[in-house]
Amino acid sequence: MKKTVLLFIVLVSLLAAPALASEHEPTGDPIILRCPDPEMPECTGVQEYPANTAFYISHGWTYMSPRWVVGQGRFELEVDGVNVQPTFVEFTRIPGEPQYFLNRIYFFNFPDGLTGTHTFEGHWIMPCVFVDPDCIPPMADFDWVHSTYEITFY
Repeated sequence: MKKTVLLFIVLVSLLAAPALASEHEPTGDPIILRCPDPEMPECTGVQEYPANTAFYISHGWTYMSPRWVVGQGRFELEVDGVNVQPTFVEFTRIPGEPQYFLNRIYFFNFPDGLTGTHTFEGHWIMPCVFVDPDCIPPMADFDWVHSTYEITFY
């Protein structure tokens, strides 16, 4: 009986492992919502992408430590005016002395793709104190960069 239960647990673990691993990997090709000029606080554009074809969107922040604390900035995605929750968030550390960098990248997978025309909005949000030291409250959200792309899935 114990061997049967153990064998069952091992088989379930082996079958579930690939499914769990794929949750933290991007699907398809990337669609970029970043503004072409890093100094632009707002941009718009149009794009095309094949219908019913997997894609992902990934954007985020690179933090210089210890100046920034991870979590002070975030990336939000809206599709047709509705906030989309990230599929997963990836944290990486880039070593350096005396400072180092931390990446916090938000991934949004669309494994089945889309059809038609949709509006994608990217929001790079940070505390307003980093833009205006006198803002009140200092940790209020400031939409530092806002991109809007109309994407047609043909």
